[in-house]
Amino acid sequence: IRYAEKHGWVVEVLGTTDDAKLHATNPREGRMKEMFPTVGGMLMFYMTSHMMMHLGQASAWRRCFGLGSVM
Repeated sequence: IRYAEKHGWVVEVLGTTDDAKLHATNPREGRMKEMFPTVGGMLMFYMTSHMMMHLGQASAWRRCFGLGSVM
């Protein structure tokens, strides 16, 4: 429940964020800037693919210990 609440809060905040901020150049250096040249692109990655990866890891961990699905 906490994950859904926090994720929903971030979605709300991003929905009211000025487009110019999302189109701004990513301040990170190196590979992250190469892959995601804008702030919006980096945030999209963190809000989707990155989170799915960690949720998948948690799901695999649960199954390793014989726990059922969280869904």
